[in-house]
Amino acid sequence: MMPANSFHQNPMLFRFSNMINKYAFLYQLLDLIPIKSQKVKVFRMLLRFYKKKNTLIILHKNGQKTVNPLRFQKYLCVRASGKTTGNTVIIDESQAKGCDIRLYFWDACNNTFEIGTNNMIHMTAYIRGDNGHATIGDSNYICGATLYLYCSGTTTLNIGSHNLFSESITFWGGEGHSVIDPATDTVSNLGGHITIGDNNWTCMNVCFLKHARIGNGCVIGYGSIVSGDLSKDNKCVIAGNPARVVKRNILWSDKEPWKYNGELYI
Repeated sequence: MMPANSFHQNPMLFRFSNMINKYAFLYQLLDLIPIKSQKVKVFRMLLRFYKKKNTLIILHKNGQKTVNPLRFQKYLCVRASGKTTGNTVIIDESQAKGCDIRLYFWDACNNTFEIGTNNMIHMTAYIRGDNGHATIGDSNYICGATLYLYCSGTTTLNIGSHNLFSESITFWGGEGHSVIDPATDTVSNLGGHITIGDNNWTCMNVCFLKHARIGNGCVIGYGSIVSGDLSKDNKCVIAGNPARVVKRNILWSDKEPWKYNGELYI
């Protein structure tokens, strides 16, 4: 049996003194044993996320919440690398079946990622830098998206509710390298906001750059690159590179054209 004071005698165990003992033991055990199971690998990543003083909060239907649960959500993979501390992930437990959410924090501190209720999300997010914030509302359908939340300056992603995103969607909240103004020796490409309202349909291969803003009830056409504020127009078609409003006063339905029978999405 392991002596009671072994956490102080063994340097390998002492490094876990800032964690609850059961977390420390589990993390050490999984770190030493060769692991082939994907589920165990995901669990080990979650323990590492906690070890670096990050927080996962699961919101329940009864209004209660669980902080840093050992029982992880099957659809969620959270990974922390480098100097990564003070980050918070908040997810409502009621998500649609088939979700696959992967959050990678790399040299990232004090960021927040929050997901509402009843979403169907296939997304990989890379979070770097400090003090960023991402919010996804309720009842969104994201078929396949990649988020680069490279936080410099004020960097946020805010997606409303009841949005439909097709495959190969990209969100760029900032760049991974600096552009320097030689006159002032300052960085000129700090991060920015991406804001998408409610009830929008985004087609395949659309890219949202920092400072992109979309209103409500819009259709964003295939391959568009959204880089500016288009939120003044609602219920319109947006398309092009750079994207612009090409048609106004439209409604849309999530039904296929050959099945449409008056059922509007909004």
